[in-house]
Formats: sequence, C-alpha cells, structure tokens
Amino acid sequence: TQLESQIERDASGKVTSFNIVQSLPQEGTSLRPHATSVGAYDFDSRGKLVLVRRVDVDIKDEVTAVPGLVGTRHDVYVLNYEDLAYAKIRFDADSWEILRTRVGDFEDSLPRAVIMCAAWDMVRDGDLSASKYLEMALGALKHETNSSVLNGILRHIQGALIYYAADPASAHRLLAPALLALAEEAEPASDRQRQLVRAFLQVAGAKEAPEIERWYEEGKVLEGVSVDTDLRWDMLFALAANGQASADMIRKMEESDDTITGRENAFLARAALPGRENKAQWAQRVLEDTSLTNGQIDALTAGIARSLWLQPADGADMIEPYFAALGDIWDQRTLHMAESLVGGLYPLALQSREGFDLVERTERWLAENPDADKALRRLVLEELDGARRSKRARTGK
Repeated sequence: TQLESQIERDASGKVTSFNIVQSLPQEGTSLRPHATSVGAYDFDSRGKLVLVRRVDVDIKDEVTAVPGLVGTRHDVYVLNYEDLAYAKIRFDADSWEILRTRVGDFEDSLPRAVIMCAAWDMVRDGDLSASKYLEMALGALKHETNSSVLNGILRHIQGALIYYAADPASAHRLLAPALLALAEEAEPASDRQRQLVRAFLQVAGAKEAPEIERWYEEGKVLEGVSVDTDLRWDMLFALAANGQASADMIRKMEESDDTITGRENAFLARAALPGRENKAQWAQRVLEDTSLTNGQIDALTAGIARSLWLQPADGADMIEPYFAALGDIWDQRTLHMAESLVGGLYPLALQSREGFDLVERTERWLAENPDADKALRRLVLEELDGARRSKRARTGK
C-alpha cells in the first residue's frame, strides 16, 4: 500500500488540516493497518533539519486524521520518519519542495534513508525523473556517513542511471565526476571513501578510463584507499566495460588471484568487454554450457550486463537467443540456475535504447508461450514489470 501525507495550511503556514491517505497502487492488494509516526523538523541556526516534534499514528482506513499536528507550524513533516510502516511513502507538497533539495541537511541519518527510499519508489513509479533523483541523491551523499544508508543510495544511483535515465549520457556526465569528487573529499581510509570509489568505478565511462588505468598500473587510488584484490578487480571491470582492458591484462590478474572468486572475476571481466560478437558469444555459452557452476553463471551474466548500458547496441544479437532458450532453461537447469539466467540475462538496460522495445518483445513471448510453467511465467512477468517501469521513465509511455 501507499501512504501519503496531505496538509492544508493557512496564510501564515500554520497547519489547519493533516490527513494521511492510504491507497492501493497495485491490483490485488488491500488496505491494512499501519502503526507509524510523523516527525516535524525545523532548520536550526546551522541550517540543519532537526526533529522538534513527533506524533504516533495508527492508520486503519483510507483517510486518517492527525489532530495532534493541527495548529503546528514546522518547516518539514516527514511521514514514517522512523521507518515503522511497511508501505510506499509520499510527502505533502510543501514538505517535498524542501526535501528534494535539502535532504542532505538532516542531522540524523534515518529520516534521510526513509526519504531517499521514497524518492527511489517515485522513480520506479514514474513520479520522479531519474535526473532529479540523481541530483537529490548527490545532495544526500554529501553528508551521509551511515554505511548501510550510503550503500543503498549508491545502489539506487546506479539503477537510476542504467535503467531509468531518459538521457543516460547526460546523467553520466553529471554522476561520474560528482562521485569521484565526493570520494576525494571523504575522510581518508574511511568506509565512506571506499564505497564512493567503488561506486565511481561502477559508473565510470570512457572519459574516466585513463584515470582508472593510471590507478591500476600504479596500484594507488586516492590517499587512504587500500588497493586490495577486490578493488583491483573493480578497476579492471571498469576498464573492460570501456574497452580498455586487454586479454593479457585479464589473464595476468587471474593468475595473481588463483582462487575460485578470481576465476569467476576473470569470466566477468571477459564478458564485460564491448562488442556485439563478444556479448553474443558469452550469452550463448551461458545459455548452452551446462557445466558452468552457479558462481560462474552469476559472474558471466553480471559481466554481460556490465557494459550494455554504455554500449546498448552490443546486446542486439543476444535478445532472440535469450527468449528462444527460456523454456529449455527452465526444464534443464536447477531452480537457482534458472532464476539466475532468467533474471541475469534479461536485457533491461536496452529498454528504449537503440529503438528496442523490450516490453513488446517480452509481452510477445508471454502470448506465444501460454502453456509455459507458471513459475517461469511469473519470473518473466517480474522482469516485464521492470521493463515497463523503465519504458515509462524513459519515454513517458
């Protein structure tokens, strides 16, 4: 369900009516009770948003009045600020105007996490553009030190860029240098600094590749960042995705990391290399080679996807083999492998890129395979939901 705060104020800004409206964004769901709270925040002398009032609310019906906040006047009201209710959250218009530009100014991390999760839901629902989300997220990241909140925002930033940005090239020009600047400003040797460096490597493009190549060759990144095996692989993945890693570089890195994970990472790096032929060959191997382990399948599907958002045309020859193989995947592989393949090879990054309509192609498969196993159809329908959301975000349709 979705919970939205709706507030009316008088000319002085005092609240005259405060309601929480519960709605059903999806068919098949029903209204249910929620125990939550509303936090009222004001800017203090330092420009920080601090909690000055809280009200507990028991939500049972479609509309729940909150009389405890009538007559109050605060800068921002944050519904579910303690993250107690399991629901999508929307904020009143006046609060949202402040939240979307000042989310980084909360003194505490929890309301920031709640607001950024709500913003991410808005992106996926088509109510907030990916570009506006990215600007908002970068504002939140300037002050975020909580590791789990930081990790969540960084993951959503990548998703916004790769799957929802109407203009990925423009979004990338904003995002990559901004993440690097945040990493440079972060406290040396902090977990925050390391997370920002790894996020930067995930979204790095051709413009950033020369700097990453220097890091890789010198074994040094930023002051305080420990360059261990994991980070060297991250650098190599970024170089591979941009066509700047040679087969020899990958082989030498694999030899220096003679472990199961190292061999899987080498698979990922090779599959990340650009080129229609390279993508098609690796996709064919993943679909046909039944000797691959779960870890190798996961590495290869991640590698194939790794550069598709940068070079979407490279995925052209892997689309039809994927849909043609779905039935055999389900019949011949273990459940875990089948789930990994159905989700891992689904080319979501290609939706509305290069003139390709993944929604139409997926709907066609469902129409042509009405007798496919119900569990397989359910997995494909879940992927279709993601494609529809991506299409709506990118085209408005």
